[in-house]
Amino acid sequence: MRKYIEKSSIDLIITSPPYNIKLKARNIYTKNYMDSLPEEAYRGKIKELIEELTRITKDDGSIWINMKSRYFNEGKVVTATYGSLEPPTWILNYTRGKLHLKNLVIWNYDINSDTKNNKFHPRYEFFFWFTKKVKDYKFYLDEVRVTPKTKDKRNNPKGANPTDVWYIPLVKGNSRERNFHPAQYPERLVERIMKACSEEYDTVLDPFLGSGTTMVVAKKLNRNCIGFEINSEYIKNTEKRLNLTQKNLVEFSTAKTQTQLEIIRK
Repeated sequence: MRKYIEKSSIDLIITSPPYNIKLKARNIYTKNYMDSLPEEAYRGKIKELIEELTRITKDDGSIWINMKSRYFNEGKVVTATYGSLEPPTWILNYTRGKLHLKNLVIWNYDINSDTKNNKFHPRYEFFFWFTKKVKDYKFYLDEVRVTPKTKDKRNNPKGANPTDVWYIPLVKGNSRERNFHPAQYPERLVERIMKACSEEYDTVLDPFLGSGTTMVVAKKLNRNCIGFEINSEYIKNTEKRLNLTQKNLVEFSTAKTQTQLEIIRK
């Protein structure tokens, strides 16, 4: 990214780095990278990523990083049957003194697959929300308020502040959003983050663009967007989604977009 993006030029970063959960065979084919690095090497990559994201984010900007818990046995990633669960709070070792953690959002969802009956079903992932400033950063609460659960005259007429637990369903196989990416974000999820932490014509970055959802939502919300992706098939798919999004915006006159969208092939 250092080659392409200037210091303090990005308003909002939304990204989901590889989970490093030992999906060798599938990921060599579908993602063009190995998702099975030695843990020390993986954490080193995340450390480098955080340093670079900090460099390019504006002083009033935000960084949202999606991570999930994994199971370990003697320092190695294993399946749930053979290990102990560890949440990804280790990334805070790389942000202290550089970034401020404002929220640890839990993304809760349902999936059809079941697990063995020796533990509860895991149905969540984390979003770490970091800012460069401890205060005076961009945050537009009124853009993401929700319907209050109770009728009370003391309620804010604009709606309630969402909690830090977000129930947003996964993109199912029969959804209109669905494509062949194995870990596709729901647009609703990205939309809430983008509305809360940026405004029209701000620049959004996703350094692991994947299915292109960040860029599609940016187009709908009139944000500029930069995305990095190594898989040529994912890039083609994102371009198709963007063309369809533009067609729908024109047909239904829901927005006039004059934003810049750029996919960088790493």
